[in-house]
Amino acid sequence: MLLPPRTWLWADYNQAESRIVAWKAPVLKLRQWYQEGVDVHAHVCRLVARIIQENRIQTPLNTNTGSPLFMGKHWNDYIKGDEEREISKRVVHAYNYGMGADKMSLITGVTVEFAQILLKIYGTLFPEIKTHYHTWVEACLKRNRTIWMPPPVEFRKIFWDDVSKPDVIRSAYSCYPQCTIGSMLKRTIAKVTKIFKEDKDERYRSQWCAWYGEGNWTTWRRLRLQNDRSPQAILWSGFDVRLNVHDAGGISIPDDPGLILWVATTWKSHAETPIQISPKESVIIPVDFKKGATWGAEDLKDYKLAA
Repeated sequence: MLLPPRTWLWADYNQAESRIVAWKAPVLKLRQWYQEGVDVHAHVCRLVARIIQENRIQTPLNTNTGSPLFMGKHWNDYIKGDEEREISKRVVHAYNYGMGADKMSLITGVTVEFAQILLKIYGTLFPEIKTHYHTWVEACLKRNRTIWMPPPVEFRKIFWDDVSKPDVIRSAYSCYPQCTIGSMLKRTIAKVTKIFKEDKDERYRSQWCAWYGEGNWTTWRRLRLQNDRSPQAILWSGFDVRLNVHDAGGISIPDDPGLILWVATTWKSHAETPIQISPKESVIIPVDFKKGATWGAEDLKDYKLAA
């Protein structure tokens, strides 16, 4: 039996790192936006634009529109796709991780002076990041040089260098969200790449055959029963995950609608495990899916699961 041509299913945690910081601090306004399911970076952009417009702050030109950045339209009209929204997204990560204006200037292409203005505005809008999140990280470093990631990934990162150095402190700021999300992704990959190997009751036989071919089923059963760990057996043990890009996984899969639906649903069930930020607070990071012939941005299109 000929299998359908392969396609890519891309599973990406949604605004994961900034969401972790918003819960850990906590930053109540950001948490509210995330819970409402709105575009948080667009909302941040609008607040930044409002301050710039109301205070008539001079800004560099938007090279796409020819208008000054954050001044080209009413502050409440900025949306995804606008350059200002992309800059605001970078400001979020830059401030969360203690990035200086010089480096942010290189990343965003704005002047150092304007980068300083953007960082100051963001810090004014969300002071809890500095007073709560940064303060918590610094206290951990002073106490025992250790940052503990939350369950279910729960492990520690020890900082052996001089914890008074600014670059070590910045590394610690980024450690908690980045290590947490990276580990959640690895946890999900570990589960789905063994799903057929651990399927002792063969509940997923039809999915396996749709993926790897009915004609290979007898061989696979023999390899599984022998606990064979050859490259072929490892591939057949679960999802064919070929890319791990920090907060996203790329799955190579036959272009079979039923199989794709099952894979997306299964991935989601493992990936969206609650993260226990504190004894009383947990957060679920939602997963977005895209599908395409390649994993290039121009090919990948949104793939939506039914609510």
